[in-house]
Amino acid sequence: DCPTTGGVTVDIDLVSGWNWISTNVLSENMTLNSVLPNADPYDFLKDQTTFSQYYDGYGWYGGVSSILIGSGYKLSIQNNYNWTYTGSSVSPSDYLISLSAGWNWIGYVPNTPLATNTALDFTAEEYDFIKSQTTFSQYYTGYGWYGGVSILEPFSGYLVSVASNHDFFYPNSSLSRIIEDDFNSNHSFDFNYNEFEFNGSITASLNCDKLDISNDDMLVAYDRSGNVRGYANPVYFPLTSEYIFMLMVYSNDNQDNLFFEFYDNDLKENYSLNQTIRFESDMIIGDGFNPLEFSMNSEEEISSLSVSKAYPNPFNPTTNLEYSIVNSGLVKITVFDVTGRQVSVIENSYKTAGDYSIIWDAQNNTSGIYYIQILSGNEIKTQKVVLLK
Repeated sequence: DCPTTGGVTVDIDLVSGWNWISTNVLSENMTLNSVLPNADPYDFLKDQTTFSQYYDGYGWYGGVSSILIGSGYKLSIQNNYNWTYTGSSVSPSDYLISLSAGWNWIGYVPNTPLATNTALDFTAEEYDFIKSQTTFSQYYTGYGWYGGVSILEPFSGYLVSVASNHDFFYPNSSLSRIIEDDFNSNHSFDFNYNEFEFNGSITASLNCDKLDISNDDMLVAYDRSGNVRGYANPVYFPLTSEYIFMLMVYSNDNQDNLFFEFYDNDLKENYSLNQTIRFESDMIIGDGFNPLEFSMNSEEEISSLSVSKAYPNPFNPTTNLEYSIVNSGLVKITVFDVTGRQVSVIENSYKTAGDYSIIWDAQNNTSGIYYIQILSGNEIKTQKVVLLK
C-alpha cells in the first residue's frame, strides 16, 4: 500500500515466467538498472515498441532504458524475483494517459485500486476492450465495462483496445470507492499463465439442449498435445440474460491450434466440442451479444470415453483409475504436475473397446497436486489427484 506523500518502498513478489507490470512510485533514477536491479542473465522486459535484456556483468541493455509512470510492461524472469526500490507516490493528475485507436499497453497510476468504470475516465465506445494477464472486460453502451477486469490495481499492467483516440487522467483514489462487479469465477484448475508470453480472448456460448449450465461447469482449451491453455467458468451476462464463457487462452506460438472441451460439474463428464481455433496474440473472438457458439461433436464422440473418479484421492503412494472406451484405438495415459511438466506415462498402447483399470504408483514422486490425462481418439479427459506422503 502506498501513502499519498512521503517515501514509498515498492516490495512486490514476481514469479518466474511472464509478469505484466507497471509502477506508480517515482524515484530519482528510473533506469532499469535502478528499478529492477539484481536480475538474472537473459531476464527480458518489453514495452509496446521495444525490449531490453539483462546481461551478467553489464546489466540491462536494449531499447527500454527506463520505467515510465503510466506505461505497461511485460517482464519475463528466470526465477522468482522480489521487486523492490524506493521513491515517492505520484499524483494521477500529473500523468496524462494517451490512447491511440487500436492496442495500448498502459500502467496504473493511482495508489489504491479503483473500479474499472471509475478508473477508465474517458468516453469508451461499444466493444472497447481491456485485459489483464488473467482475464478481460468489454465495454457495452448503456452498461459500462463488464467482465473479469472489474477493478484496476497498482503495479499491474493492462492492454487496452479502443476504437478512437482518447486522453484521460486517472482519478485520485480518494474520489471513488470500489464497486464490485457481479462477474463470477470459480476457477478450480491449477494453471500457470506466467509460462506464456501471449494471450487472446474468446467470448463463447454452449449450444446443447441436453445440458444445463451451472456456475461450476467449465470450458477448457487444450493444445494438440492435450496441455491446458486456458479455462473459464460460465458467467451470467445481464444484457441478454444468458450464460457465456469469457475464456482467456495462452500460447508462446502464434501457430498453435486450440481444441475445446466442456466439463459438466453435475454429471462429472467431459464433452469434446466442435471448434478448432488457430491462436493469434491479442485475438478477440466474440462478445456478449455475439458469442462464439460451441456445440458437441456428435453423440458417438460424447460417449466414446468414460472415466471414473480416481480412488483413493488423496493417496499414498498408489491410486486407481477406471475407464471405458467404445471404440478400439490408441490410449495414452499421462501424468503432469501443476506446472504442466510430464512426470510419467502409465499407458500408451492400442486397446480394444471395453472397460479397463490402471494404477499409478507415485512412490518416487513428491507430495503435491497431479493431473492424470487420458487420451483416446479425439477425446481428452483429466483427473486431478493429490499425493500426500
